[in-house]
Amino acid sequence: MVLHSDIYISPHLQKNSDKIFRRLNKKHKIKDLVCICIACNPINLLEIISINELYKDFYENKPYIVIGLAKGEEEARILVKDIINDVFSKQENVDVRKFFNIK
Repeated sequence: MVLHSDIYISPHLQKNSDKIFRRLNKKHKIKDLVCICIACNPINLLEIISINELYKDFYENKPYIVIGLAKGEEEARILVKDIINDVFSKQENVDVRKFFNIK
């Protein structure tokens, strides 16, 4: 798991973002923290995965790039909508990989 430098953060997490990043660097479990990741399968755009799920061995060697953090699934869906709207408004397409400079 890699945190992208231009990460989106939901409003409920913004005031505690420094604390969240410190806990992420130490791989601490964080209740209700959900990651929006670039999908490993290029057919899909994004994936919504709990941070606690990403810490499991199954995901350890997979190249997940986190582009958004949200508190819970509902905020994650709203953040995905915001990301897609930003991508489309700036590029007139939904090529998320190109928008975040990911090859």
